[in-house]
Amino acid sequence: MSRFIRILKNILLWTYGRGTWQYDLMCALILGFIFLTPPAFFKENRKFHPKQLPAAASFPAPAPEGKSAVAPSPGTEQGPRIQTQE
Repeated sequence: MSRFIRILKNILLWTYGRGTWQYDLMCALILGFIFLTPPAFFKENRKFHPKQLPAAASFPAPAPEGKSAVAPSPGTEQGPRIQTQE
């Protein structure tokens, strides 16, 4: 069992040197996955359209131009200073 764990550790940490048959085998497996996997495997499978998201998942409206979207810090009258282009 410890031999299997050692081999798995070497594969995951990519400890085999270049030019060894283990290194060549790992490269061949990666290239095989890239070129032999059908394109449908990589396509998104959305069951809903983004416009159909519930209202709770929507993001807040952006702040008006020149205004900070950050709330003021507690105990201060002003929020953090943000440089704006004028």
